[in-house]
Amino acid sequence: MGRIAGKPNKLTAEVKEKLQVLVDDVIDKIDISKLDDNQKIKLLQIGIQYIVPRLKHSSNDDNWHEQPLFPTHVDIITRDDNDEWAHDVRPLKQVN
Repeated sequence: MGRIAGKPNKLTAEVKEKLQVLVDDVIDKIDISKLDDNQKIKLLQIGIQYIVPRLKHSSNDDNWHEQPLFPTHVDIITRDDNDEWAHDVRPLKQVN
């Protein structure tokens, strides 16, 4: 007979509690004024992971369309004799 579903493991809960007490004690004893700048930055890097939530990529662009892996046409941009820009789109030959 195993653990009841949804009930936390007793050993895991005890270990987490002891680690929390240990971490709290160490943090309380850190004298930040004695740390150099590199140590302060490292402390921030580690601590911020537990304070700031990680962001997930999200997009509000509902007009997004999947692009083909290989191009189907070529855009050609040139200047004409009057120094004006000209734009031409030419399809690529399909290779089977």
